[in-house]
Amino acid sequence: MTRPLLADCRLTSRRHCYDINVFGPLLTTQLALKHLGEGSSIINIGSMGTEFAPSGSAIYTGTKGAIDSFTSVLVNELGPKKIRFNSLKPGMIATDNVLAAGVPDSAFGKATIAKTPLGRSGTTQDVSDVAVFLASDDARWITGAHIPVAGGFK
Repeated sequence: MTRPLLADCRLTSRRHCYDINVFGPLLTTQLALKHLGEGSSIINIGSMGTEFAPSGSAIYTGTKGAIDSFTSVLVNELGPKKIRFNSLKPGMIATDNVLAAGVPDSAFGKATIAKTPLGRSGTTQDVSDVAVFLASDDARWITGAHIPVAGGFK
């Protein structure tokens, strides 16, 4: 069953999705840059939804696509200051909200897990481990990457 066009973000206003997912990271970055110096790292959270564009997710997926776009722009603008920008693109992650909404047991959730080579939903730990790596000096030569954290889901 397909969801109606623009059905996503129905629990909050559509504008709220943009405020949180686009303006939040942009404004936070703007303020953080006043305090960040050479070697700093900013990690934005995108979504694998931008890769497979699920029906009914135009607002949400659009906001996450904006994350990828402005991450790429900031790489070029702030690279000369030696500040790194990357984005993580989680697949289905078993957050409290996702579990409470019953997503893993829904038709969408089951289909997503079936297409995930590692055969499960991700965890917040799966995402945070990659973020910690990107923030570390071990990732000092990584910038401009949009890294899937999705168990192989494409």
